[in-house]
Amino acid sequence: FKQKTAYEISLGLVGSEMCIRDRMIHRVLDEEIEVLELKKDFYNSEIKNDQEQLKALETPEGLEAYSRENYKMKRENEDIYIIASDTTNQSK
Repeated sequence: FKQKTAYEISLGLVGSEMCIRDRMIHRVLDEEIEVLELKKDFYNSEIKNDQEQLKALETPEGLEAYSRENYKMKRENEDIYIIASDTTNQSK
């Protein structure tokens, strides 16, 4: 008994056997395409958000707002108060 290679087996497939194999391959490929399309949509959305943020940083006002919000920067003679909420007691 000689074991056949995948190539020899594929040569022996006929009619309905080939259709079954092709359907299985296409199902797997369709699932991969669907996952890739979702990733593509996600990354396109991320690119759009990043472009909007970069555009906002091109203006002095946008740059100031970003630095004040993210780095707690302030103007001279200005005080900043950070108010933290206590989430442990809010459920009562």
